[in-house]
Amino acid sequence: MIVKKVHINNLKLGMYVSHLDRPWVQTPFLFQGFFLNKHLQIDDVRKHCGHVYIDIERGVPADVYMQDDADDKTEVDSIKVEKVLPQAKKKYKRVAESLTDMMQGIKQGKHLDITKIKADTLDMIEDVLKIEDAYLLLTKLKDKDNYTYLHSLSSSILGVKFGKELCLSGQELRDLALGIMLFDVGKMMVPDSLINKQGKLTDTEYSLLKLHVNYSIKQVETLDNVSQSIIDTIASHHERFDGSGYPKGIKAKEIPLFARIAGIVDTYDAITSERLYCKARSHDDAIKELYRLANTGFPESLIEQFVQCLGIYPTGSLVELSTGEVGVVIQQSKIRRLKPRVMIILNKDKVSNDYFPIIDLLTADKDEDGQPYEIKKSIKPEDYGIDPVKYYL
Repeated sequence: MIVKKVHINNLKLGMYVSHLDRPWVQTPFLFQGFFLNKHLQIDDVRKHCGHVYIDIERGVPADVYMQDDADDKTEVDSIKVEKVLPQAKKKYKRVAESLTDMMQGIKQGKHLDITKIKADTLDMIEDVLKIEDAYLLLTKLKDKDNYTYLHSLSSSILGVKFGKELCLSGQELRDLALGIMLFDVGKMMVPDSLINKQGKLTDTEYSLLKLHVNYSIKQVETLDNVSQSIIDTIASHHERFDGSGYPKGIKAKEIPLFARIAGIVDTYDAITSERLYCKARSHDDAIKELYRLANTGFPESLIEQFVQCLGIYPTGSLVELSTGEVGVVIQQSKIRRLKPRVMIILNKDKVSNDYFPIIDLLTADKDEDGQPYEIKKSIKPEDYGIDPVKYYL
């Protein structure tokens, strides 16, 4: 994808708007990315933006209307994810170790120190923005035993990807990422037996668990140089659109944008992760659950944006192909979202391969029998006894 900045006075029918100069949620546009097919659409864009970014590979040729500024031209990195994954894994591991040390320190009664995790998080953000597919694969690293520690890291990565799609600024992305990274520090002050309990919590137990938000706020508020948006993210990520959340029961626009984003990625990562008391569910299941919470848990428009952000077959999801083979999506196609790159891990007889070939569905149109090569459906790890950590990385 090649995008270029275009002033609103130079918009023409047939252009494809891929990004705005502000977060999509601050505008009335329902979808992120659309063709300008009507003059009324152009008028609406002009009411809300000063400039937009046009995908010149999808829309009509528009070079004559574009601002001639080399800094505005951006080509999506075409580096294959398997080449950058080792580098990303090292950085991910460093952040995971910093996060675990910080969490364990709190559990041991030490004062919260975010110096290292803050530096590591800010360093990681730059990588996530450049090679997001690698980091989305790495979010699958956690298992049920380290879920409590690494859930915050996975959610932070998802938050950065979502924030990027919403066109948040660099500083906003940094605050969002750190706010999500810290939103569960208060859980270290709650008994493990309560956090990992299998089965439904009693009313008393649930009340005790909800206190982790207040514990988190109390810890973070003692620190210097922590922005209010970080504190707001931590304080309100369990608030819900209809006022049913906690700790204050605020609702709708009373909930800060970052907290709404944090709530969605928190929920999505929890559903798709293996936990001591719950099996990991598929991407499809998680999206269905989010839609079930539309305008009760989260605003429907923001859920729509998140779904578009991840795509139908997000990086890291397991899929079954039309051939019967099973693979993991390792890299999105920026041109056709239904045609990602897939690493085949089980053959058509559902037997593990000795090696893991990578198929680019964008170019591999036909299988060996001359039939269309495409994704049939999403699947869950337990469907074929797949260990994500073993195969993904």
